[in-house]
Amino acid sequence: IPTLVITDGITTQTITDETPGDGAFLTPGAVLFSGSIGSWVITVNNGTTKPLIGSASLPDMDLSFLAVSSGAGTLSITFSDDGFTASSGFVSKIGGTVGSGGSVSSALYLNGNAISNAGPFSPGAFSNTAYGNVTLGANDVLALGVVLTANAGGVVSSGDYNVTVPDGGTTALLVGLGLVGMSVAARRKKA
Repeated sequence: IPTLVITDGITTQTITDETPGDGAFLTPGAVLFSGSIGSWVITVNNGTTKPLIGSASLPDMDLSFLAVSSGAGTLSITFSDDGFTASSGFVSKIGGTVGSGGSVSSALYLNGNAISNAGPFSPGAFSNTAYGNVTLGANDVLALGVVLTANAGGVVSSGDYNVTVPDGGTTALLVGLGLVGMSVAARRKKA
């Protein structure tokens, strides 16, 4: 079940898809939280997954975040889902901005173990793309996690973290078609 967990180490909000507290209550596959937690006065976090985007065999998970600190602190945001059945390479992409005095880190977890991470990113615009392999069974839990830190109030952190596990057969087909196209173009050029 798609679940969004937001914590500052003292207060924890856990929001499960289509339950009270989910700001996207009537949208299966989307979990939305908007509110304050500890020293984070404005925080809007939205996680999306199947059936809204992706599917069990083609996982696609996305976590969007926006938070403003009112003082020094750390905010951890985790979006998780299970029920995937895929075995292929994954593509993990994160990008956004973080204000002066702050940082952002990210990690992709499989059953609670980090399989990819990036950061901490310094103030300013940031982005990172990572690749790896993953095998998912229906009981495995895939989770996107970001950690926002602020050394003072007024630090604005925002971004988007996306992980996809594209179909290996489709990827191979597209690469193969691209190579055929290049071969045809090379033959035409010679003629």
